[in-house]
Amino acid sequence: MPNASNFAFLKEHDPIFLQLARAAEQAFSADPNTTLIKLRQLGEAFAQDMAARCGIAFIEMHMFGVLYLTDEAVQPAEQPKPASYGCPFPR
Repeated sequence: MPNASNFAFLKEHDPIFLQLARAAEQAFSADPNTTLIKLRQLGEAFAQDMAARCGIAFIEMHMFGVLYLTDEAVQPAEQPKPASYGCPFPR
């Protein structure tokens, strides 16, 4: 089973999720930098999908803004935000 993937379950959600996860998985040992890029793209695709499901327009918006607005739509306003919100760089 050389074509088997640990992420085959993603196909039922969105084929692009599977494509990005499989690309990261295949590049893992040969090219770790490509793996990181593909994983970031996968995370962005997840965030965009969730934003679309919440009715948040994300065109021409940085991923940080999409994540923030998605979090606002999903969580009640009275919950405190993690300390990482507002930081332009990941910690």
